[in-house]
Amino acid sequence: MNITMMLRFADFEIDTNRYELSKCGRPVSVEPMVFDLLLHLAKHPNTLFSR
Repeated sequence: MNITMMLRFADFEIDTNRYELSKCGRPVSVEPMVFDLLLHLAKHPNTLFSR
């Protein structure tokens, strides 16, 4: 079972099923580690993380 999650913030959208970041509907190229970090931060809003 594949669960699709769409996360939206500002003009950006993260599609976890397609592993894609888009801005204003246009795909944005990011490295996998950057995508994973953005996804983690988007899933935990209002949380302060330390290095």
